Amino acid sequence: MRPPFRHGLRLFCAVFLCGAVLALAFGQESPDPLEIHLAGNSEREAEVAEKLVALSHKHDLEPWLFTKRVRVESGAIPRSHPVLTLNTRHLGSPDQLLAVFLHEQIHWFLAAPENRDSREAALAELRAIYPEVPNAETGGAADVESTYLHLLVNWLEFRALVQLLGPEEARVVMETKDIYEWIYGRILTDGPRLEFVIDRHGLGIAHDRR
Repeated sequence: MRPPFRHGLRLFCAVFLCGAVLALAFGQESPDPLEIHLAGNSEREAEVAEKLVALSHKHDLEPWLFTKRVRVESGAIPRSHPVLTLNTRHLGSPDQLLAVFLHEQIHWFLAAPENRDSREAALAELRAIYPEVPNAETGGAADVESTYLHLLVNWLEFRALVQLLGPEEARVVMETKDIYEWIYGRILTDGPRLEFVIDRHGLGIAHDRR
């Protein structure tokens, strides 16, 4: 295996039954490092962790960090809870890896107890705007409620990418998604309406935290 994790980071490594646990600081003076757990301690998982650290050096991700624990597991379905989990699918596409990481972080933001009332009010408004939504086979999420939630998540993901990559690159990332196609389509066609709902209910992220 080639030596992982360059970039002059502080690196602490311990091996547990679940695999390697790597505590990686997002910058030399970060007091609270991101912990990246490698489920199988494989080279591909280590490469994802390395690329994630590289992305953190290229972009200021701090406004979108709502959990510091990250698990990388080959073949896993990306998810936010109980531990933010990424797979190795996007090794060749840093922008898509960044998008998935932001997507799962945003789930943590919306799930926070202090955002519950705002989230539910925004979801109620989205149900009125889109009284019918597709199922997973036709571009929606796993169920109806998840589809409405992902209208919030995916819009915030897009807005984060616009801030980090610029509008043109962010749009390319959205257009090349092969999951939640109907939802990402609404992000690209109904953006101003969705932005109004999110901002009306105080669910902005970077604008409010910087």
